[in-house]
Amino acid sequence: MSVSPEIFDWPASMVSARSLFLAGGQAAQGGQTLLGQNITTPEPGGRASLRMDFSTLKTERDNRLSAWVASKVTTGAIFRVPLFTSHQLVSLADLGLSPTTAELATGISFETVETGDTAYWDNDYGWAYEPVVLASAAGTEGDNTLVLDLSDYGEALQVGHVIGHMSRAYMVDAISYDGSNVATLKVSPPWRQNIAIGDVITFRPTMLGQVADASGFAGMFELGFLVKPGMVTFTEAMI
Repeated sequence: MSVSPEIFDWPASMVSARSLFLAGGQAAQGGQTLLGQNITTPEPGGRASLRMDFSTLKTERDNRLSAWVASKVTTGAIFRVPLFTSHQLVSLADLGLSPTTAELATGISFETVETGDTAYWDNDYGWAYEPVVLASAAGTEGDNTLVLDLSDYGEALQVGHVIGHMSRAYMVDAISYDGSNVATLKVSPPWRQNIAIGDVITFRPTMLGQVADASGFAGMFELGFLVKPGMVTFTEAMI
């Protein structure tokens, strides 16, 4: 019998002050036994992880959300976590895009889909501003190569950038361009799903992750409802 775990969206108001996406090694810590023994779970190419640290939260609403998140991650809940503003993401300026402040805050109106700045909402994370590119060739689950036509953006995508497909995040390990800005790239970890020609590859990826040890995340309430969540590390959820 297959199990379909519930996936929660990370609260948009809980933006990390610092973050780091790691492509993973040969194993990832998966928790502890009742006797306190660490468990590691091998995965092809290793599991990706995402480390996030936070500033002090100052509103009652955000503090309440942080307590809810702490409760969920403690019980092993899976979150769809967006990589917020980070040097690991291709900047909008490098993509040649200049959205207005309103567009960044509320998203682009439905009428502009597939025109102008090419807005898509494939990641189920609200009406977010999300620059994308479409896959020019198929990619195979377990493989790590892909071809993208980046003629609309130039050579903006480079080694070290993080891209996404179907709520999964991948780091670019190698990339080469031809004279028409068609890019052949390698990523890590390997593709977790098959990629069809025309599939959306996003420059604002999300990651499905679980927290192995959430004890350091929960911040205690202080005078004036100030809360400082601790650092949290999400490990890629294999579902």
